[in-house]
Amino acid sequence: MGWENYLDSGGNAFSHDYVVPETTFEQLARELQSKLKVRSMRLVGDPQLRVTRVGNGGHYISQCMGVLPKVDVLIVFESREWEAAEYVRDAVTAGEKKALIQLPHEGGEEAGMDECARWLRSFVSEVPVEFIPSGDPFWMPA
Repeated sequence: MGWENYLDSGGNAFSHDYVVPETTFEQLARELQSKLKVRSMRLVGDPQLRVTRVGNGGHYISQCMGVLPKVDVLIVFESREWEAAEYVRDAVTAGEKKALIQLPHEGGEEAGMDECARWLRSFVSEVPVEFIPSGDPFWMPA
C-alpha cells in the first residue's frame, strides 16, 4: 500500500497499525481495491466514516479483538467471516465508529510473494525465480 511512513508501531515490533491521512472508509476501500487489484472485498461500516487509524487483524477473532479498539478500520485477509465481520458489526451496532475491510486471500499475500521472489533472486542463481500472480478468483456482478 505504500504506507511504510505511516506505520505506528507503538513500541511493538510486530505491530501493523497505521496512521494515514484522513479519508473516508469508502475512499480507503477503493484505494485498497485499486492498489491490491482485488474485486471481491467485503465491507462492514459506514462508508462516510472518517478514518485516520488502520490496523491489520488476523485470520481468527482473537487476532482481531486486540486491534479493533485502537483503530478506525480493521483490515483482514481471508478471515472467518462469522467471526471478524460479526465482531465489527456488533461494535458498529453498539455505536462505535469502526469498520472492516475483509479481503480475499490473494489480496493479502500476493504482494508479499512478489517481494519474496525478488528476495530469492538476490541469492538463488541456480534456478530461475519468477513471481506468478494468481489474482482474485472471485468476481462481482455489474
